[in-house]
Amino acid sequence: MAVNPPAIPSNVPVIDTGDKNMLALSATAGFLNCIGYQNLSFSEAAAVGLTVPTGTLYAIIVVRANTATVDKSNVANYTEDNFTVPTKSVGGGTDVGMPVSNLSPLTILGTVNLNAFKIISREAFAQSARIQYYG
Repeated sequence: MAVNPPAIPSNVPVIDTGDKNMLALSATAGFLNCIGYQNLSFSEAAAVGLTVPTGTLYAIIVVRANTATVDKSNVANYTEDNFTVPTKSVGGGTDVGMPVSNLSPLTILGTVNLNAFKIISREAFAQSARIQYYG
């Protein structure tokens, strides 16, 4: 079943990208302001979520690998669907979640996705993420 995205309010400046499936919201009119910042530590012990400030519309997340992390191309797994908890493989099992590498920026859109976001380390080291929230 197809779900239509919510309509963009008429007071929100939009840039026509030429692609009927994509419109870019303009930050030039003060629509998107940074409203928060978070340092997040996470490990392999359990998936953790974000502390999302009220009014947040999206966040940019950059994962930083611990210096002891062996495979910096696959530092963590994350989910944002509110149903699935990310895991790391144990004893050759299957990982659950989207992989993310060291210093790769993630953009998470929407309040539901932000509040459902969970991340877990793939190795036995504490990792960190830097998050900027916009609203």
